Amino acid sequence: MPSGRPIDHSAYLIRLALQSPTTYEARVNADSYLIGHLERNRFNSTRAQEIYTIVLDNAVWGICKCVPNSRQLYRDYLKSDIRHKRARELVAKFTDDGRRPDQRPVRRHFRWLLGS
Repeated sequence: MPSGRPIDHSAYLIRLALQSPTTYEARVNADSYLIGHLERNRFNSTRAQEIYTIVLDNAVWGICKCVPNSRQLYRDYLKSDIRHKRARELVAKFTDDGRRPDQRPVRRHFRWLLGS
């Protein structure tokens, strides 16, 4: 019996998207990109989270575009906070739960202009 709450399909969409072969390939590409940053001492967990969020967004859109109400599903997914939470989990998995520290601070644009 429905409880009156809107149903959030975001967790299901992410789980389904992460099981696809194209997403696996995208994650491998993201991992190799981040490993390259580690080797050059330029790794940053904030940027890694952005990269994994993009991988998840593309994967979920790949799943959503096959459904009749794809735009609404994808819009609801973008509004949910679970995409960032799942990206943080992937970053934690990549960094072995923080054993690989950030090697480069987050870039702050116009730092010279602000005097910081």
